[in-house]
Amino acid sequence: MAVYLVCAAAIMGDPGPVKIGYSDDSIILKRLSVTQTGNHLRLRLVQVVEGGRKVEKALHDRFALLRLHGEWFDHDPAMEGDLGLPAYAPSLEWRRPWPIVAWGGPVYREASRLLRATPEHREKRRATRLKMEAMRRLSATLDRDPDAMRRMKMIVAKHRASLNGSAPP
Repeated sequence: MAVYLVCAAAIMGDPGPVKIGYSDDSIILKRLSVTQTGNHLRLRLVQVVEGGRKVEKALHDRFALLRLHGEWFDHDPAMEGDLGLPAYAPSLEWRRPWPIVAWGGPVYREASRLLRATPEHREKRRATRLKMEAMRRLSATLDRDPDAMRRMKMIVAKHRASLNGSAPP
């Protein structure tokens, strides 16, 4: 888990509000994109530090007097400096200053490419492909054989009955 600080673009020379949140390591950029979708100001990553909910709460308490609403706080220069927390060391190479991450932009594409290279992601995609192929075959069978739908309904009814422990219809 990682705690991130996201700053909204400057408003008339003053830095905008800062969101302090936490997220799973692999989806920080996605969280930024989702937050950007609901925000009219451009967002940029200010800091990412190791930690989860407890570290996020500690930062919320530390900057409590600056709280605007929820996880949004007035900007404070200390937020961009050393927070006294262990630096986040992800598998991605982060570079400072943090670039604005736009959906489909170069940073987002690189993060997505690195994520797709993980074994978990490859396995998830493989399972999805297998399900889609099974659905295509089932659809083709139903298109060719009008009686197949009736047989399928009987099989499903028997399966449901066996799960419920009752006699099939």
